[in-house]
Amino acid sequence: MEPLDRTQNIQPTPHPQAIARLVEEQTPGLSLVARTAFEAYSHDVTNATPGGRDLAEYNISNSQLHSINEDLKTRITLGCMAGAEEKLNAMHPEGFALPMSNLVTRDFYHCWIQTFAEFQPTLSALNTLGSLSTKEYAEIAFEMRHAARLEARGQMADRTAVAALERRDLATYGHKDGPTFQSLYERGIAHGLSEEAASRRIIDSSTRTNAIADTFIEIVRMFPILDSLISFD
Repeated sequence: MEPLDRTQNIQPTPHPQAIARLVEEQTPGLSLVARTAFEAYSHDVTNATPGGRDLAEYNISNSQLHSINEDLKTRITLGCMAGAEEKLNAMHPEGFALPMSNLVTRDFYHCWIQTFAEFQPTLSALNTLGSLSTKEYAEIAFEMRHAARLEARGQMADRTAVAALERRDLATYGHKDGPTFQSLYERGIAHGLSEEAASRRIIDSSTRTNAIADTFIEIVRMFPILDSLISFD
């Protein structure tokens, strides 16, 4: 018996031209960072066609598509960083000190989350098309929220507050940087959710922020002396 070739399709994948067409339709209204990431994704998918084969007859393999999706995750991370910095500078045209106050750090965190939200309609469309599984979409969503947390903590001038947040997360999640994707995913499964629903829950929570903290931050804008009391997770 011949060994199983795990590079072959496990299930049908979208045609590269269908992905390219979707990206072309979705991206005109997006910000530059989002449009650039998805156009590069479309380029990668199209160029995965083996030399000498007719694109019209070709379906990209699952393994190739997964690798390209990992590259998309990296591009979105870089896009979120660029978009967050642009939004933060617009919010604080007078400038701000580095490392950041807790107030500016919270603003940076929000700017990152808002930037990722710009990517989500196209990610959702790619998921519907089948070029991005729901779990892969959830992994991207988690990574963007997690990166926002780590980048914000890294920018904070108040290292005592950072240490307190890390102690809290270590006690709550067993890791100073907060929960892992796998722990959130497995928690959903343990609560009776299907794999699809567990992934959807992670996606849905990726652009939600703490409402109490969001209200408090507006008070701090009026009374900066309260800055040290801000949390941003």
